[in-house]
Amino acid sequence: MNIHILEDDAGMRVLLRECCATIDHHLCIFCFPHAERYLRYVYTTEFHAPDLMIVDIELGGMNGLQLVDRLWDMRIRPKTLLITGSPPDSPSFAVRSCALLLKPFRLDRLVGMIQSMLSCSQSCSRCIYREEGSPPQLGQLLKQPCCSHLASA
Repeated sequence: MNIHILEDDAGMRVLLRECCATIDHHLCIFCFPHAERYLRYVYTTEFHAPDLMIVDIELGGMNGLQLVDRLWDMRIRPKTLLITGSPPDSPSFAVRSCALLLKPFRLDRLVGMIQSMLSCSQSCSRCIYREEGSPPQLGQLLKQPCCSHLASA
């Protein structure tokens, strides 16, 4: 399985990578400091679509939400865990995501969400896998992730 981490803070990138590595040492974990570098990787022959993306919303340059939308338009639609210290204010702000984790967060909560998302075989009908209609509102993700089992992670 592949996990792609997009986080502009180097210390947080290391922390996220180490948390993922504790779950399964067979995971392939790729880290990127910003969306533009990730998009360059997407267009290479080395690109392998992720099973899970962990994306900071507050990236320099293109933000994490814009990146997720761009990938969705490219038909790259992995399960996505958004992380942020300050969610967008607009209640109508829609994102294509599976779950949202607010900083600061407990490491056991992060690991539990990653494990649940990796083991989930559902088609996440309320979020990125939905082909028709609009994605869920950000406020909905704060209250309840798309897969009900993530709420208990």
